[in-house]
Amino acid sequence: MLSFTTDSGLRFNYRVAGAAYTGGHVLLHKSDRDDFWSLPGGRVEGLEPSATSLARELREELGADATVERPLWIVENFFVYRGQPFHELGFYYLVTLPPAYCDPTRTMQGTDLTQTRRTLQLTFRWFALNELDDLTIYPSFLKTALVTPPDTVVHLVHRDP
Repeated sequence: MLSFTTDSGLRFNYRVAGAAYTGGHVLLHKSDRDDFWSLPGGRVEGLEPSATSLARELREELGADATVERPLWIVENFFVYRGQPFHELGFYYLVTLPPAYCDPTRTMQGTDLTQTRRTLQLTFRWFALNELDDLTIYPSFLKTALVTPPDTVVHLVHRDP
C-alpha cells in the first residue's frame, strides 16, 4: 500500500473513497476503534489505478462489487490522527452499489486488516443527507459536500484541526 512514515514522523497516505447514494441517503463507515464516520475506501496499492483500488477495497471490506462511476473530489488532506500528523492524497469517487446493498434501513458489518495485521471491525450505515450535520465525519468538508456532489471533479486543499 502507498502509505509510509517519514523520518520526521509525518505519515503519508494515498487513499481512495467512494460516495454511494440511495433514496436520499449516503453510505458511511467507521471502525471499532474510532468515534467518527467516513466514506468507505482504503489505501491504493503500488501500480494500481485509483478506481481499481476503490472497487477492490469495497469488495474486500463490504463484499460488494461496486461500480466506480466518476471522480468527485481530489483532496490534499492535512490532519492529526492519534497524535501523528498526516498528509493524505485522496481520490473520492461516486460509486454505485448492487441493489442488495442499497437498503437505507440496513446496517452492514465488514472487516479490514490494518498495516499491523490487526483486524478492524467496520460498521457500514446509510445516513439521510439531512442527518450529516449531527455526525462527526472526516474529512469534515464532507458534511456539506456530500449533500450536493459536484458535477465535475473538484480539487481541494483541506485541513482538519
